[in-house]
Amino acid sequence: MNAPKSIVYITRDVERAVGLLGEHTPSRSAGHPSGGGDLLVVTNVSPLAEAMAQKYGKQVITVPRSRDRSRPVPTVDLLQNDFVQEKIQELSQDKKPHILVFKTSPQIESECERLGWKLLNPPYEAGTVLEEKIIQWRWLQTIVGAYCNTPLRAEWQLPQTWTGQLKIRSYKELLSDLGSQPIVQFNRGHTGLGTFRLESEEQWKELQTKFPKREVKVARWYGGKAYTVNAVASSHAREIPRQARNDVTVIVGNISKQLTGTPGCTNNPYATVGNDWSEGSKLTDEIKYKIYSCADAIGRALATRKFIGIFGIDVIVTDEGRIILIEMNPRQPASASMESQLQSEHTPRPLSRGELSIMEWHMRALLGNEELGITNNVPKSVNGFQLFFRNVENHPVRLKDEFTPGRYKISEQGIEFVEKAISVVEIQKGEVFAFSVSKNETVKPGGELLRIQAKNDMIHTLGDNCEKTIRAIHRQIELA
Repeated sequence: MNAPKSIVYITRDVERAVGLLGEHTPSRSAGHPSGGGDLLVVTNVSPLAEAMAQKYGKQVITVPRSRDRSRPVPTVDLLQNDFVQEKIQELSQDKKPHILVFKTSPQIESECERLGWKLLNPPYEAGTVLEEKIIQWRWLQTIVGAYCNTPLRAEWQLPQTWTGQLKIRSYKELLSDLGSQPIVQFNRGHTGLGTFRLESEEQWKELQTKFPKREVKVARWYGGKAYTVNAVASSHAREIPRQARNDVTVIVGNISKQLTGTPGCTNNPYATVGNDWSEGSKLTDEIKYKIYSCADAIGRALATRKFIGIFGIDVIVTDEGRIILIEMNPRQPASASMESQLQSEHTPRPLSRGELSIMEWHMRALLGNEELGITNNVPKSVNGFQLFFRNVENHPVRLKDEFTPGRYKISEQGIEFVEKAISVVEIQKGEVFAFSVSKNETVKPGGELLRIQAKNDMIHTLGDNCEKTIRAIHRQIELA
C-alpha cells in the first residue's frame, strides 16, 4: 500500500470537486485512492463553495474573487495566492504536496516546479494541447491509422472532415465533399460554443472575408443522437512505449445522452446543456460495446503520450447504428463529478469490497495506487440527469438573486426551495438539487447561470411536459 499523501485539488469551480468530497466518498478512508491521506479543495467563493466549506470545514478553502468581485480567480492565481500556499504547507507538514487541477497549463506546471510540489495532472503537451480542435483532429487521424487493421476499428469511425485556411476552399467544393450544411468549428471552443452549421454560401464568403487565413475544421453533418462517456487511462508507468498499449488499463464509465440546444437553457442549438444517464442506459448492448471500444482505443493511444487519468469522448449514434467519434476531451469532463456522485451512492463501502467511481479511478490512476485490490470497473448503471441554464443574452449579465444550493421541488412555477443541501445524493423523490453562480459574478454570453441535477430521468422528475417546466425554470432566473 502506498503511503498516505496530502492531495490538494485547486479549481475555479467547486462543483468539479464534489465527486471526491461527497457523503459517499470519504476522503480519509483507508480504501480511498489517497491511501488515507488528506484531501483539501481550494476554490473561488460561490454559494456552493460556501455551503461546502460550512459542512467540511478546513477541508474546503474559499478564496475571495478578483478586486471587482465580478469574475472567479483563475486556477494559476489560486495556486500563487500566499494564503493558499500557507494552508497547503500547513496541511502537508513534512510531506510533499500533491496538486490536482481541472486542467493544467504551462504556467501551472512552472509554478508547481518552482514550489517543489508534485503536479498529478499529465503534462500539458500530453493532453491539454489536444483540446484545440484542429490539432486534435490531426492526432485522431493517426489513431485511426494505428487501429485500422484491427477488429476494434470497425466499431467506430471519424467524421468526414476538411481542415485548412478559410480562403482555400469554395462553398461548392465543401458541399461536394461533405454534403449540405456541414458543421464548422474554429480551433478553440468547448461545450458547443464556436460551433455552427454552414447554411449558405453568403455565410461562408463572409467568414472568408473576415478571417481569410484562419484555420477551420469543417465536418459532414450526421443525423442521430449525441452521447458522452468518461473514462480513465491507468498504468503503473508514466513512460509507455507506443507498442505497449496492452499494458494500459482503460476504465470506462457510464454512457450519458448529451443534451444539446435545449430551449430555455440556451439559444445556441449546438451548445451542450447537460447529460442524461437514464437515456444512455437504454442503448443496446451492441451500441454500448462499440462506444466502449472507442473509449478504450482513445485511452490506450493517450497513454502513449504519457497521458494518465480521466478523459471523455463525444460520439454520434446514427440511425443505422454507426458510431461517429465527434471529439475527445483530454481532461476532467463537466459530467464527471455528478456521474461519480451517482456511482458512489450505489457502491458498497469500504472501497476494498466494492467498485470505484470514475473520479476515484482518476485519483487512483494519477497516484499510481494499483495495489488496492479493487475490481476494475465502475457501477454498471446509474440513473439521473443534469441541466445547465446558460446566459442567452448577447451581453454579460449578473443574477439579481442567487439560488441557494439545496433541494427543490418541481412546481408549475418551476422549482421551489425545500432545504439546504450540497449534493444531488441528498435529494428525495421528485426533487432536484439546484445551485447558481454568485450574484456578484459577471457571466458572459453562453456562460452557466444555474444548474439542476436529479437522480431520476427527466420525465419522472420534470413531468410529461419537460419543455414547459424548463421554460418555467428559465423564467425564474432574474437578471440584475
